Amino acid sequence: MVKLFITEFGVKLSRKKERFIIKTKENKIEIPSKDLEFINILSPACLITSPALRLIIKNSINMVISNHKGTPLAMLLPSKLSGTVKSRREQYLALKDERGLMLAKSFVTGKIHNQATLLKTLAKSRIRSNEEIGRNILNQGYRIESNLVKVNQVNGELNNARTELMNIEAEAAKLYWDAVKLIIPPEFNFTMRVKPSAKDPLNCILNFSYKALLFPEVWRAIIYAGLDPYAGFLHSDRSGRAGLVLDLMEEFRQQCVDRLILDLIAKKKILAKDALEDGRLKKEYLKLLIKSYEEHINNEVYYNDAKEKLSNVIISQARSIARFLNGLENYKPFKILW
Repeated sequence: MVKLFITEFGVKLSRKKERFIIKTKENKIEIPSKDLEFINILSPACLITSPALRLIIKNSINMVISNHKGTPLAMLLPSKLSGTVKSRREQYLALKDERGLMLAKSFVTGKIHNQATLLKTLAKSRIRSNEEIGRNILNQGYRIESNLVKVNQVNGELNNARTELMNIEAEAAKLYWDAVKLIIPPEFNFTMRVKPSAKDPLNCILNFSYKALLFPEVWRAIIYAGLDPYAGFLHSDRSGRAGLVLDLMEEFRQQCVDRLILDLIAKKKILAKDALEDGRLKKEYLKLLIKSYEEHINNEVYYNDAKEKLSNVIISQARSIARFLNGLENYKPFKILW
């Protein structure tokens, strides 16, 4: 299946029978509608014809319209989704019982475990080339891992426990990014993790990748699992914030995005000096990130004692949340193996 990312200015998306026609200034591409599963429009000027929209709807193709930073502004989803009512009722009820806290703790556990494991993995190769840096990264991994004990000790009503969990998560995140800083070339000017209004290349790359690439992936998985993307457990309700999507993303940030970006930097495929233009990622870097990400999430990882594509693991985890809420199984966060 094909995922289409439109980044060029002035692209026209039209229809010819059961095929999509994508016209740019340089060329024309045709894609059979049965082969297209997702469209993300990142271009500030893209023309979509009415027949093309009808074909998108007919084939239940998800479409996202994003701004230049990758932040989703709108999403087109099928009007008919299976399993929505029962699972969503249980989701809302779980906010008031022990299931909500169990899920919130699981999301933090998965994130902290994956941060620690990724650092340990990075440390193994760094120890051979620079033992001091490698040892520092390894020690940070173990320090992060020690926060798992604190997570297990959190109890009580979700609204109160949520603050405690977020404080533990923030403490682990600081240790994590302090360790990552040790292996980032100085020309990236990376001093700390910055989300809004980032100006350094690495934070801009991370923000784009989380928002434009991972967020829609998790959003679709949540929707098709029959869940409400806005009713989160770890992330509290806030107008316009997809709390449950952000919850599940916590388990996948390290494997889906961080590992990929650090690898691209290590291989010098991303260079600080030419990553940004007027505070924005250059188009060639957008294309590199999109292509690399799609290849990366189609790689296999170990999941439930078997090999599975990373993209399928995201879908399975969303479905596992729904099954947990319906009393069909226990929920286990996705964990990277070391």
